[in-house]
Amino acid sequence: LIFGIFLFFLILILFHTNTNLIIVMCGLAAVGYSIWGLIHHAMEHRLTMEVALEYILISFFVFLLVLTALTV
Repeated sequence: LIFGIFLFFLILILFHTNTNLIIVMCGLAAVGYSIWGLIHHAMEHRLTMEVALEYILISFFVFLLVLTALTV
């Protein structure tokens, strides 16, 4: 997880002028966050529909926030 976050920020810094790439990377980071959370809770046998929905909605709203900030 820490490596993924580091790689994400490194790509953002290196390609800060390419808005389309940043949007794609933010989408991939949101999907990765959701998958990471779902796998983590499934391995600990604590995965419920509410937890899954929470991870998906949080990542979706953060992606929309970044998308809105980049297109303004």
